[in-house]
Amino acid sequence: MKKAKTVGKLTALLLTFISILMISPPGFAQNKTGEKRKITGVVRTRITDEPVGSATVAVKGTTNKVTSDVQGNFLIEASTGDVLEFSSVGYAKKEFKVGQSSIIDMRVDLDYNNLEEVQVVGYGKMKKTDQSSSQVTVTAEAIGRTVNTSIDQALQGRAANVYVTNQSGQPGAAASVVIRGLGSLTNTTQPLYVIDGVQYQPPNPSDDPYNHPQGFANVLSSINPDDVETINVLQGPSATAIFGAVGANGVIMITTKKGKAGDSKVTVNTLWTVQDLPKRIPVMDLQQYAIYRNEFARAGGAAADPNFADPSILGKGTDWQDALFRRTLLQKHSLALSGGTDRTTFYLSG
Repeated sequence: MKKAKTVGKLTALLLTFISILMISPPGFAQNKTGEKRKITGVVRTRITDEPVGSATVAVKGTTNKVTSDVQGNFLIEASTGDVLEFSSVGYAKKEFKVGQSSIIDMRVDLDYNNLEEVQVVGYGKMKKTDQSSSQVTVTAEAIGRTVNTSIDQALQGRAANVYVTNQSGQPGAAASVVIRGLGSLTNTTQPLYVIDGVQYQPPNPSDDPYNHPQGFANVLSSINPDDVETINVLQGPSATAIFGAVGANGVIMITTKKGKAGDSKVTVNTLWTVQDLPKRIPVMDLQQYAIYRNEFARAGGAAADPNFADPSILGKGTDWQDALFRRTLLQKHSLALSGGTDRTTFYLSG
């Protein structure tokens, strides 16, 4: 009987010990806070799942840092509770608090807004200090200071080495834009336009078999100047290095406004102004022109015109400046709605 009681007590003690182990807190057999251990992982992009090489992984508040390899793998010593900082040029910084796991799969997002380290050029990015040739930037603030009905007018007088002229009196005709002067007396080659990454090269007058006036079709007139964020004019090597021979006459990069993550915003722009002829050009009336033509013909400069034989019977004629120009009102209204989240943004204008 005593032996059986002893076995029963031992069995009860063993069961009690096992139950204590089973109900012990999770951290009982886990790593203690402050104990250094090796943390491994990989850094990838969130959208394309590609590895991010040369990414810096650092323990926040210390000098302990490592760099990921070409496959995005890294190995660092850290303790439970430490905060790891992940950073790389062109990517948004992220933080991760070390827990009990020793393996980390970090996903980072692209960050195109940090232009202090990189500068958006053409289809890619390069360091701002690496740009050696001329570049002129016209911001939305500068565009909004004056009245502009097209992108061509927004460039006029605002960019160095950029010559903007109107070669046609047709309403809505495109302007001729020449960067860094004419290559020859007949060179009217237009620069390359890149609108949000889409290339467009205006036609040259010499390429038109029907001899339409310059700017007969102005594609740029479809872009509202109020929707433009920046206009960058690339000249020289900065243009040809990215776009090749098509950028030999310069590149005008137009970036339109885009929505940003956060609260939705409604933007309203209203313009009301009076347009008038700034200066009348003094010209001859019909009688004065007839006298001039007769004197010119007597001097042998041209054949006599019988219509001008007796200037005294002619009237003043038509004042074409009065016929063509008058004071008028200009109204311009635009409405834009923008906003979005971290995953998607929107910008609507009209």
